[in-house]
Amino acid sequence: MIFNFFAMQEEVISLWEWLGQLPGMQYFESISQPGQDCRQWIKCPTQELEGSGGTSRIMAWPSLVGGRPVARLVNLDPADARRLGARSLTRLSTPAQIKFSPFIHPQATYLGPIEFRYETEKFATELGFFEADQLQSVDWSALGRTVGVIKKEIRRRAIANWRSAPVLPGAAHHVREAGSKLWLWGPTGTV
Repeated sequence: MIFNFFAMQEEVISLWEWLGQLPGMQYFESISQPGQDCRQWIKCPTQELEGSGGTSRIMAWPSLVGGRPVARLVNLDPADARRLGARSLTRLSTPAQIKFSPFIHPQATYLGPIEFRYETEKFATELGFFEADQLQSVDWSALGRTVGVIKKEIRRRAIANWRSAPVLPGAAHHVREAGSKLWLWGPTGTV
């Protein structure tokens, strides 16, 4: 599922750091560098997030809800393997992952949303990507409560809403000062 909001990089990084205050939250690299295993961090990997729009390849996993990430080896096609100097990379899979992903509009004057991505039991089951035992290992009620806490924090930090999407202060300031427009799959606007 996706919950859209508007924020600047430093605000997204601040949310990543705040996630670390939630009980059992752990940080992982969702897709490894070629030929490597996925990394794990005890604290928010702020340096990994800087310069990447606040998203990078990082995912958070609320370990208290279950659904431990499973590593899957992804073989690269021969051309990519030669270019990257490795035959594979590793992808972590869990229906209990939490991510913030930017949707970057091709026009620099538009500010696209940050997508807070998470799964619901229904969607994760219909997706068909996860093994049955992995789906059954998630406490979906606990994950839903965690998602609710995160949404509440995003709304608490917002100073406005545009098309029902919270707008955090940095994004609102950027729109006002730079003359940018907010964009969310259709008309553009300001706050």
